[in-house]
Amino acid sequence: MTKSTDARYNLSEKFGISPEDAAKLLKKAQKLGLRVKGVSFHVGTGGVSFDAYDASIRNARMIFDQAKKLGMQKMDFLDLGGGWSLLHPNVENSFVTVGSKVAKLLDEVFPEKI
Repeated sequence: MTKSTDARYNLSEKFGISPEDAAKLLKKAQKLGLRVKGVSFHVGTGGVSFDAYDASIRNARMIFDQAKKLGMQKMDFLDLGGGWSLLHPNVENSFVTVGSKVAKLLDEVFPEKI
């Protein structure tokens, strides 16, 4: 769950859990013997800024690390969801600008192959 204030439709109000609650969910999955594959998020719809992806990717990293700390099987899936805007009037929120920043951030935050 990411606090995204610049999306036309803020899906954090409807879906997901907070990163703080993720540890509880991971522990429950572990107790039930479930394999957690990874993390999926959606920052909202329409012209979302890089900041929303930055926060979400860093939250995902935290959840991957929590699972590792619990001794769970390595997660190997990260779904960035949607929110991309191809023709946004503000070039800072366009797919080209945000996408290139997200690619660099992924290399930084997830240097290992997942």
